[in-house]
Amino acid sequence: MLSASKTRGALEAKRNSWLLARERAVRQLGQIDSALAGLAHLSSAEVGERLAGVAWPGALPTAEHDRAPGQVIHFPERFASHEQARAWALRVMRDQPTFAADGSQIAPLAEFALPIAAAQVGWFANYHRLSGEHEKDLAIEVFVGDELGVGDRDGGTSHVQTRRYQMEVEATIAFMERWGDACPKPLCLVDGPLVVSFVGPSVPRGEQYVGPMSRLLETAERLQIPLVGYVASSSAYDALSMLHALGLLRDLPRLSDAATMHRLLENWGDRSVLYICARDDDVLRTYKRADGSSLADQIAFTYLKTSGTSPPARLELPRWLAEDPVECERVLGLVRADCAVGLGYPYTIETADQTAVLGARDREQFKLLVSEFAARLGTDLRPTPKARSKSRRR
Repeated sequence: MLSASKTRGALEAKRNSWLLARERAVRQLGQIDSALAGLAHLSSAEVGERLAGVAWPGALPTAEHDRAPGQVIHFPERFASHEQARAWALRVMRDQPTFAADGSQIAPLAEFALPIAAAQVGWFANYHRLSGEHEKDLAIEVFVGDELGVGDRDGGTSHVQTRRYQMEVEATIAFMERWGDACPKPLCLVDGPLVVSFVGPSVPRGEQYVGPMSRLLETAERLQIPLVGYVASSSAYDALSMLHALGLLRDLPRLSDAATMHRLLENWGDRSVLYICARDDDVLRTYKRADGSSLADQIAFTYLKTSGTSPPARLELPRWLAEDPVECERVLGLVRADCAVGLGYPYTIETADQTAVLGARDREQFKLLVSEFAARLGTDLRPTPKARSKSRRR
């Protein structure tokens, strides 16, 4: 149990550190403002020339830089109420399919002598028809014993997490294949980035993340199906890295692109210009198509204001989509509309999450189902003494 009084005391002990950090942040924001002012005086060609000798400058400009040197694309619509925003969103999304898949898991159960775990993926396809037609379903996979990996320090938790991620991608690819000939093309949303830097080169099974994401990107490209990775709270600093590589920022600040864009994007629906992701990242460099050609320079990103107070969301999308101005603006309009319905977060992703989520009651039901199944097989799968003791105390 958290002690409020002791926590207040611990915070008070860090008063000076808090004030120094705030002072440093204000100073860094001033430096960023100056760097952005300098960027506005450079054309995209001039930026490209300056960065020609930098292999991975963090980001590269797109054609939008010359149209909006202030780095902001304003959203022209204004709403007096959420009812107006929702009505606009429903008009925009009429007969436009949207899809998202999300996963959840039950970590290896410590209660039983035999390791058992599960991963579940739920998906939601909304066709936005007057009939209300939609598709909501899920799939679950159970892991037993050595299927959880041998020698994993976390007892198999990372194996379950990896498989859950793969199931999410597989569900999205399967939907794309089904709807490849549709008109209009469906919008497929990913709850998270397309650049899976969170894996890191030292994380086991890195290729088991990069491989599925590469297949997803290639499938979207082949079928020309819009794909958007939605990151609600991004800590990426690719655009700031570009400013640093250009010599406009002397030092790379301890801030994120989202914090920077938060000050530029004034109104709901505004977004930053599109950038090509050129992150100095060992994971991104391994992205490739089935024929071996690189996908490392094939992901773009922008920041979209979807809330009146929160920092903007980072949207990642394939480069081919970013380089099609008409289709890209249509797709970003759909993302805005989905966020309007979801009160600041994409309704499609939110519903997929609700379909997939496994809570405490689900975990208890899973344990019961496992015990019943074991009993039918004549297997003794009684809880360990430690598990029984914990259950009594709680």
